[in-house]
Amino acid sequence: MFIAKVQGGLGNQLFQWALIKHLSLRYGQPGYLDLSYYNYQIGVPREFSLNKFPHIIYETWIQPEKTHK
Repeated sequence: MFIAKVQGGLGNQLFQWALIKHLSLRYGQPGYLDLSYYNYQIGVPREFSLNKFPHIIYETWIQPEKTHK
């Protein structure tokens, strides 16, 4: 499984998506985009923009919650 923690503007997002897509196809493993950065940004505010392109298909990763014992 490959997970990219997506950050930055549209150019960075496209690069990170393309890398995950390539690795996923090459190794036959699922690839996911972790979008948590866009919920807790520090510095220059950015918005997730890949969802504006319907031909770009991706799956998102949600970090499992930690369990305390």
